[in-house]
Amino acid sequence: NVILTFKIDCKYIIRGRKNMLAKYWKKIGMLILIIACVFNIMSKLVHKLSLNKEMLYSAEYMQEQQEENETQEENQTN
Repeated sequence: NVILTFKIDCKYIIRGRKNMLAKYWKKIGMLILIIACVFNIMSKLVHKLSLNKEMLYSAEYMQEQQEENETQEENQTN
């Protein structure tokens, strides 16, 4: 009878420790996820181009594309 109660007590103790460990791992995982998200957002904000530079780069790209199209049209007509 004593052995049976000891086995039952051990099962509950082990099961309780597993539940505690699972709770801690969930919290640790959430903390890691939150930290990763914050670093991702901060890196995007730090490396973001200003609106003026972005518009300037877009205008330069469009001008280059237009010049390439004109050059291709001239080559096709000749």
